[in-house]
Amino acid sequence: NDLVELRAEDTGTYNVVNITTYRTDMGDHRFESVKYFLRDSAAADASDTLVLEAIAPAEGDEPEQFVFHVLEEMEYAQDFMQLLDDEIFVINEETDDGEIEKEYEKTFHVTSETRAMTADGPPRSGRVEVWNYEREDEFETTYLTIEVDTDDGWTTMYEGRNVLGGEINIFPLSGEQSA
Repeated sequence: NDLVELRAEDTGTYNVVNITTYRTDMGDHRFESVKYFLRDSAAADASDTLVLEAIAPAEGDEPEQFVFHVLEEMEYAQDFMQLLDDEIFVINEETDDGEIEKEYEKTFHVTSETRAMTADGPPRSGRVEVWNYEREDEFETTYLTIEVDTDDGWTTMYEGRNVLGGEINIFPLSGEQSA
């Protein structure tokens, strides 16, 4: 229930409703990250979820931070899984000017150990398969992450971008402020 304030196109104040940690072993390296699932504190409808992801840094570096929108969630679908074999993933998006095609290039596919915590239940552990993609245009890089729960096949698609320093303020319940 801590508050997170975002500036830029996602301007607003959000409540933390879920925290999931990820641990991924790739060869001799271990990567750790955490996703904070956020809901707009002023919205009556809780359906729009933002996800703030922080990737643990290499020694002496700052953590990488991303903000994602949940694009879609669905049950396991074999047809969809076959799409993940390709190196390019295409999303057709409706705009006011018609439909645009966004092509994402696969950067990696891994399996991660997860541990999810909510305010109203015990922590849950599990595993997800993760496909990461990116798309570069002349102004910024956009990221696409697709996660499939290895137990039940529940699939979530996230689209987002890097968060720059100064775009995030976190207000813990204790009243201390950090960035």
